[in-house]
Amino acid sequence: MAKIQVSTPKGVREFSPSETFQRNELLTFFRTLFERYGFLPFETGAMENLSVLEGKYGEEGDRLLFRILNSGDYLDGVEGDPREMPRKELTQRICEKGLRYDLTVPFARYVATHWQELPHPFKRYQIQPVWRADRPQKGRYREFLQCDVDIVGSQSLINEIELLGLVAQGFYVLGIPVDIHVNSRLILEDIAERMGHPELLVPMTVALDKLDKIGEEAVAEELVTLGFAAGEVDHLLTLCSEKSLVGVFMQLFDWLPKTPQVRRHLDDLITIFVSLQPVLMVRCDPEWKGENLPRAFEQRMVIDDSHFWPEHAAVHFTPSLARGLSYYTGTIFEVKARDTAMGSICGGGRYDNLTEIFGLKGVSGVGLSFGIERIYDIMLERKVWDAAPSMIDCLCGCEEEVSFSLVLYVANVARQTGLRTLVLPDAMKLKKQMEYANKHNIRWVVVAINLDASNPEPISLKIRDMDSGEEYTGNCVEVLEKISQITNNELENR
Repeated sequence: MAKIQVSTPKGVREFSPSETFQRNELLTFFRTLFERYGFLPFETGAMENLSVLEGKYGEEGDRLLFRILNSGDYLDGVEGDPREMPRKELTQRICEKGLRYDLTVPFARYVATHWQELPHPFKRYQIQPVWRADRPQKGRYREFLQCDVDIVGSQSLINEIELLGLVAQGFYVLGIPVDIHVNSRLILEDIAERMGHPELLVPMTVALDKLDKIGEEAVAEELVTLGFAAGEVDHLLTLCSEKSLVGVFMQLFDWLPKTPQVRRHLDDLITIFVSLQPVLMVRCDPEWKGENLPRAFEQRMVIDDSHFWPEHAAVHFTPSLARGLSYYTGTIFEVKARDTAMGSICGGGRYDNLTEIFGLKGVSGVGLSFGIERIYDIMLERKVWDAAPSMIDCLCGCEEEVSFSLVLYVANVARQTGLRTLVLPDAMKLKKQMEYANKHNIRWVVVAINLDASNPEPISLKIRDMDSGEEYTGNCVEVLEKISQITNNELENR
């Protein structure tokens, strides 16, 4: 029998109990955040028809789709030698479905088919895994959890402002300083028009997106090669290097055509930035945090020529920001954590035409996607969780063989008082029980003193606090209620 290769596929993660516990805390925090902003929970299936997925993410995105072979004989209906068929044609014949690439396109498909049943506007959040046939590296996986919020059915700019406020407040509470970059695909279209090549919008944005990676000189060379005039390229790169918010807008007003359309695009962006000031300058509640997440630090303000935002969440107008997905039509966002090479941890924008692909016209949408995997890795780097989290409150064991009913009675009383309780199924010396508790970060060790299983009510217990070394002895119910109260009070005061 051949030896089985025992390893996980590249780009797939596994999590220990403590890691899973930490991630669940993080997800609980985000669910709480989203629901405070009025978003409703939502889910779709892991598979979609390829007709839904293909053509929505650009050529690169299509290459990264995980396709699923048809059930049964997937070569049924394929005429001739499959090896001689063009790869694309063969794939279309043997694969009708694929795994989710993101959460936005399946959501748009759902909205298009259930629009009459939904509230208008519809605000949803969705936390589910997605799959991409990407090259695995730090912060980039083939299977990962995506965390989306979307608003559909409204063109109001207040939706963009709300989303940016949500981002700033969320990362403030998590203790992750971020830079929030904002641009508009409409402004990028105006720039391409001004440079004389509106048909080159996509390759222009692809080149601009490389500024941080390859530098201005290489990007300039690429743009000139595409057909843009060297003088216009220089003007564009000067604009992209401008750090002052006022300076960027002044350059755009001077450079772009003085048409009502261009003015409207600029006015919309200015409205977002002006309206963000009161949203982000409102003091966040320092007591509001997800369970076991660190207490938010005191908010400090930085006011200068480039932004009016809290120090933890600076918002910038970034003309070079493009976002690679082809369905964006308006404002676009990208969030990067400071002091880390992790890259983008959140991004999104407005998409006015996505549901039209599925037969529903005139429905505007705007949304954000949080990179939970990257956010979790950053929190690990920052040692947010100083020690292994306590997942079990109480260890219930015995030193001698006793009836199952006695052990289970004590354990069930503990559980009814709210304590997460582990039963040791085998007799074990008290020293060994305490060693087990220390190893697995269990706070309380319970030992039954009265072993009269025929009369369980007067059962007395001895409980040791492994953190302080204190012991509590007394009636089973009273003692367990006491330590449950201690545990709950500590959680509330953290």
